[in-house]
Amino acid sequence: MPPRKHGHAASAKPSTTPTSRAPEHVGDATARYVKRSITVKPEIDVALREIAGSREYSQVANEAFVLYVQARGIDAIVNDIEMSSGPITAEDRAEAERRLADARCRAERRQKARR
Repeated sequence: MPPRKHGHAASAKPSTTPTSRAPEHVGDATARYVKRSITVKPEIDVALREIAGSREYSQVANEAFVLYVQARGIDAIVNDIEMSSGPITAEDRAEAERRLADARCRAERRQKARR
């Protein structure tokens, strides 16, 4: 039996047409936010509170949401590339992994600078 949906999720109709378009850029900081109520598993809640504490809980959740949306955008881009030009080559994959490693290093430096 599938889990019961609550609130907006219960009334929202799932999309039947997958999009191959990457989502708009979501990483920019904005002055406005939308308040949402979400349900998380108890173990995720405990882990988030240990990592972020009560004051930064939303910030950590927002960062996770940004990463999720960006990942879906990357999936869409990869699918578009593979549809138009065939499978990604080993050289392309190595370049992407190098860029990802560079991005991780930059993110770690920013995180250390915030402390």
